[in-house]
Amino acid sequence: MYDYMRALRQKFYTPPGSEALRRELDAVHADLHERLDREERKLLLRITDLQCSIQDEASLHSFFAGYKLASGIYRELAQEQPYSFDKDEEKVAETIYMTEKKAAEAAILEKEE
Repeated sequence: MYDYMRALRQKFYTPPGSEALRRELDAVHADLHERLDREERKLLLRITDLQCSIQDEASLHSFFAGYKLASGIYRELAQEQPYSFDKDEEKVAETIYMTEKKAAEAAILEKEE
């Protein structure tokens, strides 16, 4: 199921358009590249990679939770009959008819006695 959710996410997920943020990130990255030595850059890149992995995992779990929610809502709706105004009105009319019929029958029985 997990692989299926990953495939669905890959097919339907569209990343938000954040070109300005991407440019700013690239500028900061270039600035850090100049300021940090080789070991510090490796450590920073490792931190960034781990952070991206955590964000990807969180995004996948969020997609999975949304899919489960939608699936549950669909199952609930599929089990119930859809609401029908006409059927409600028919039930009200039937109740009124039955009440009037009983009253008419009672009136006929009174006249016969």
